[in-house]
Amino acid sequence: MRERGLELSQEKTVITHIEDGFDFLGQHVRKYKEKLLIKPSKENVQQLIEKVRKIVKENKQAPAGQLIVQLNPIQPGKPTLTNVWDGTGNKANSNGEN
Repeated sequence: MRERGLELSQEKTVITHIEDGFDFLGQHVRKYKEKLLIKPSKENVQQLIEKVRKIVKENKQAPAGQLIVQLNPIQPGKPTLTNVWDGTGNKANSNGEN
């Protein structure tokens, strides 16, 4: 890592067993009975719930269609970046083109 100019932060780095699980890039990763479980972290789920709650409270009198239009951009699992990694180390556009 050093030859690439990277180093581990002592404050942020924690060594843990995969069966105990860890949060990485907003996902909670854990091994349970020979299965690898990856799900949104509790913090991310709570943030999503708070965003939805706020939008719904601010639009109590709005028609359902208008509320749906405001909620659609915050769908969980929806890619928010214009470019994604294609798994080969190359960037690919959201539509899969390189």
